[in-house]
Amino acid sequence: MCVMSIRVWVCFVLCVCVTLQALEQIDTHLAHWPKFLVHKNKQRLTKITQYLIRMRKLELKATPKLVTMPARCDAKHTHTHTHTHRQTYGRPVS
Repeated sequence: MCVMSIRVWVCFVLCVCVTLQALEQIDTHLAHWPKFLVHKNKQRLTKITQYLIRMRKLELKATPKLVTMPARCDAKHTHTHTHTHRQTYGRPVS
């Protein structure tokens, strides 16, 4: 006997606005499933919801974007800076 996973799994749309309603929908749709699987599905929904909330908070925060500079450019910049310093003020004091 072969079990088709397509016939076992059914997709249904959960209520997006309120997670409590979505948790109740999980209870009603998975009433005949083992309690362990129902609990794991609720945990997955809570985890995804918290992730989305965290992403929205991060988007609202204004954080400066960090830009890395390659080491070669940094060395070239310091060399040029010391060279111009010598030309302008004479020899630098050690």
